[in-house]
Amino acid sequence: TNSSLLPTRANAFSAVAAAVKEEPAPSRPSPAQEVAAETPFVPTPSRKYEYFQNVEITPAGVAMVRFDNLTKKVNTLSFAVMQEAKSMWETEVHSNSNVK
Repeated sequence: TNSSLLPTRANAFSAVAAAVKEEPAPSRPSPAQEVAAETPFVPTPSRKYEYFQNVEITPAGVAMVRFDNLTKKVNTLSFAVMQEAKSMWETEVHSNSNVK
């Protein structure tokens, strides 16, 4: 057998590395995103939570919780999200007798 025809770890890595498409560096946030990041969240009746839409209770008693961070392109988990989720769950879902 000719061992030079067998892939080596270095050759396999090179083939994989060549197949991986390089992503461009993340762009800087827009001025509006920078302002949003610097401005603290203020709850309003139409938006009680920073990371979630207001909880909706269906007629069947199902609580609809929608994860929706307006300051980021992608919803991400963090300790702040966890704390807000715990608070929302207690006040909006767990203690609500309309939720089944």
